[in-house]
Amino acid sequence: MKKVFKVLVIITAIFLYLALGLSHLEIESTLFGVFWELLILPAFFLQFSLSITLIFLIAKGEQKIEKYSLLNFITTTLLILSLIFL
Repeated sequence: MKKVFKVLVIITAIFLYLALGLSHLEIESTLFGVFWELLILPAFFLQFSLSITLIFLIAKGEQKIEKYSLLNFITTTLLILSLIFL
């Protein structure tokens, strides 16, 4: 389960950083807006999966997930900020 959690953290971070990178481009193109929306919506569902997995691991009693829970918190904050500015 920890491997699934690590993979979800990495995939979510990639989706979010790509989406945020595209959102900061100065190009007023519909194509970039579509790419950004196509990246942010899967990131939302990946973040939801991450939170469920983190709750399961904490309930199971895992001890070595502190840095991944910190990264989960950072990606959650980025996702909320990106959804606010959507």
